[in-house]
Amino acid sequence: MKTYFSAFLDLIFPRPCLACGASLLSQENQVCIQCQIDLPRNEINQNLETDKRFWGKLPVQYSLSFLQYNRKGLVQKLIHQLKYRNQPDLGVFLGKLFGEELKKMDLMIDAWIPVPLHPSKEKQRGYNQATCIAQGLSETTTIPTITDLLRRSKVTSTQTKKSRIERFENVATIFEVADMKQVKGKHFAIVDDVITTGSTIEACGLALLEAGAKSISVVSLATVK
Repeated sequence: MKTYFSAFLDLIFPRPCLACGASLLSQENQVCIQCQIDLPRNEINQNLETDKRFWGKLPVQYSLSFLQYNRKGLVQKLIHQLKYRNQPDLGVFLGKLFGEELKKMDLMIDAWIPVPLHPSKEKQRGYNQATCIAQGLSETTTIPTITDLLRRSKVTSTQTKKSRIERFENVATIFEVADMKQVKGKHFAIVDDVITTGSTIEACGLALLEAGAKSISVVSLATVK
């Protein structure tokens, strides 16, 4: 009965796929099956190209990215929906898909740490997209998400048109650890939506390591090649 009712609702109030805009079937959620198949996925392993962004800057145990970010591609559309179209559930959904892949690896991570937004920016958006992704990861991997361990102490200007050096200088000293007792000897995976130069991740990782973390990994929904 519930299936028939759901199908009826989808007929009267069709839900669009957030990637292609086609109407979702009753058993589909957020992204249609065809778009899920078409997503440009990375091979999940420990030797992705993203590692090179941190060489000599941040000691990274794992650098794992789910999708390839291509301009005007499906992933860009989904990231835009997640960040600017009030779609926090999309982040959780994609985090779950990613988490299913990560479950196949014995990562030995103590917690997911979403890259924090400044409170004023998070209030304006209504949520932190990195936290949504981390929540999805937690639901499928059972590794907890900690959202209050790392704090962003000041608002920064947009990173979009900055060089790599300018990006790092823009975020180098803005992250602080709230409770060092929670950090000592732990392996944390920093979670973000898209990695470009890696400057923000680098600043987060250095703050955690300086506070006593044993090791740092990087996990992103997508990576710009």
